[in-house]
Amino acid sequence: MDDYSKRSLENEKSKIEFALKIKDFKRRGFKIEDCFFSERTVKRIINVVVFVVSFAVTLFAMNVYKPLWDGKSYYIFPIFFLFIVAMPLHELIHAIGFIMRGKRWKENIRFGISIKKMIAYCHCSAPMSCMDYLIGIILPFTVLGVGLFVVSIVSGSKVLLFLSILNAAVSIGDLMILCLLFKKRPSFVLDHPTEIGFVALYEQSPETDVNSGATC
Repeated sequence: MDDYSKRSLENEKSKIEFALKIKDFKRRGFKIEDCFFSERTVKRIINVVVFVVSFAVTLFAMNVYKPLWDGKSYYIFPIFFLFIVAMPLHELIHAIGFIMRGKRWKENIRFGISIKKMIAYCHCSAPMSCMDYLIGIILPFTVLGVGLFVVSIVSGSKVLLFLSILNAAVSIGDLMILCLLFKKRPSFVLDHPTEIGFVALYEQSPETDVNSGATC
């Protein structure tokens, strides 16, 4: 079996497991709400990322960061090498965030690449509280975006500043999910295995107001 067939089989398995979890939560009386972005919105996210990255590269070339014509053009190569390395690192940090909140690496975490959506992803199959999901989603932006930006200011490194901007651009999708999470404020969250977003689970009990959701 080739790699493509294996990935397809794993995706189908994830969809089945996800559907069974949804069915179980419905049986237990939870209100279910889909909270993920349409294909059109995903394309817009990709366009924004491409624009920000292109704009940053243009500024670099116009001597905002480092002139390309002063014999220092080799700077651009390690920058893009580090950016490429940061892409899988971004997904790994997502996984670390989920594990920090008690999720298991082998049982709950899965990595993959969506050719159709042109994105890499980290999926956590376990049901999570609002806070668990928030930490897992925001951690890459905090470390690779804000963290690198602070280090670049302290050290005066224009290379790190450039990298922080690129990594912040890549995190736009995560920030949109974060905004949706704060808007919906569910009792629990199921990360969607194939879409950008999640399924909100509202516990319909006297202790929980379904309309307002749980506190994150």
